[in-house]
Amino acid sequence: MQIKILLVDDSAADRMHIEKMLSEYCVLTASNGAEALRVLKEHEGINLLILDLKMPEISGFQVLAALKKDERFRELRTIILTDGNELEDESKGLKLGAVDFIRKPIHPDALKARVDLHIEFLRAQQALERERKAIEQLNESERSKSVFLSHLPGLAYRCNNDLDWTMQFVSQGCYSLTGYPPESLLYNRDLSFNDLIAPEYRAILRNEWERILPIREQFKYEYEIITATGERKWVLELGQGVYNEQGEVEA
Repeated sequence: MQIKILLVDDSAADRMHIEKMLSEYCVLTASNGAEALRVLKEHEGINLLILDLKMPEISGFQVLAALKKDERFRELRTIILTDGNELEDESKGLKLGAVDFIRKPIHPDALKARVDLHIEFLRAQQALERERKAIEQLNESERSKSVFLSHLPGLAYRCNNDLDWTMQFVSQGCYSLTGYPPESLLYNRDLSFNDLIAPEYRAILRNEWERILPIREQFKYEYEIITATGERKWVLELGQGVYNEQGEVEA
């Protein structure tokens, strides 16, 4: 992630000195408050503002007040530059939205350490935001899949490769097909999927799955199940194995 810093100070010497200390970052500069506001509006993605408070015309306080009113700069972190004996300025700047202050005359190591700390915070914050968005996308994908499967005719499932075909997931179509609610089959709560299969087909289906799983073919077989009401019903099952990175069957 490229870090963009805007440095605002009416002293050309201070600007040059600070810019040199922060050479590893992309540093933009402004010599007064009006120029700072213009640069912020023209350049997207500025992460950190280093702002001198005592400037002619538009002061640093006025810049902070303007930023506080603008939703676009809600995430912008601001470090204010203050004179060592102006404690009230530090308090006022923090109340206007600054997150830290550095006193003049500036000590290079202290400035670099403070800026690096805020940059690490920004990077961590952005990593969390990316993770949050990824989780949201995953949740949305799962919701879409659930809606899709709930409208499929028949039954969609994912199960363990065991003797009971223990169900990890069962779609809503389970009820219309078998007469059992989906949750009754999940992890064999009330019965297993193997219990639904007509007895004469159980060994046949097991043998067929054992044949196709090692060669990773698709499974296709017609057989009878016994519904909740005792009715025998023909079904066509289509499926395939799910394998992990080691090639072992997961489901």
